[in-house]
Amino acid sequence: MKAKKRIAVILAAAVAALTISVSAFAFTGCGAPTVVLNGSTSMKDVTEALMKEYMKDNDVRVTYAATGSGAGIEAVEGGTADIGLSSREIKSEETEIGLVATAIGIDAVVMVVNKSNTTTTNVTKAQLAALYTSDTAIDSVVTKAVGRESSSGTRDCFDSTIEIDSYSNNVALQNSTGGVVSTVAGNANAIGYVSLSSVDTSQVTPVQYEGVTASEATVKDKSYKLTRNFNFVLPKGGVDSLSEAAKDFYDFCLSDEGMAIIASCGVVTTD
Repeated sequence: MKAKKRIAVILAAAVAALTISVSAFAFTGCGAPTVVLNGSTSMKDVTEALMKEYMKDNDVRVTYAATGSGAGIEAVEGGTADIGLSSREIKSEETEIGLVATAIGIDAVVMVVNKSNTTTTNVTKAQLAALYTSDTAIDSVVTKAVGRESSSGTRDCFDSTIEIDSYSNNVALQNSTGGVVSTVAGNANAIGYVSLSSVDTSQVTPVQYEGVTASEATVKDKSYKLTRNFNFVLPKGGVDSLSEAAKDFYDFCLSDEGMAIIASCGVVTTD
């Protein structure tokens, strides 16, 4: 009898544990609608902050693939993403097919050098053009250029501002903002460009561009010239084409609460 009682107790406990597990799984949003985001790696921090805050109070699953601006725009066009994240402006051929871009903030592109480099504090447009196109050293320390792949929105901003059409074969191309940071952090002679909101001063040192330090103030007064918008890219039809869940997330991001989150991530919000 005692053995039968023990078995009964064990079975009851197992059933109770299973019930709790199923309840917990259901509570986390099993079957909840999904919003799919795809695009810019420079927008990673701000996007993840918005997602985290939104999902606290909404039974919606928001996913994000950091594939680069160009890939994100293609995902929206192809219908595999609800909202694309682009750190470049959409092109005429993209607007012609109906894609719509909305700026959620303004970001600076910052030149960064290795932590051991204490002599390079400022770089000019001419110096950067010479280094990235013909391997001409900026000074006695900076001899190696690090850049992004061709679909990067950060590269688009850098190239258009510096007026570069193509890179030297010696430029070390990276597929993400994190890749640029880690490459510069590992090479005492390197310089690269990253988003202001992604600068990690424990790994790299930001330097001035044309004598101006990138900051919220210099972005707003336009004295810092290496800037671009962070954009949400929507499919043809704009907001009206979004699912109910995607539209709710989009509205949240553009609300006062969303703008405060964006600003907290080091992105200059639009007025």
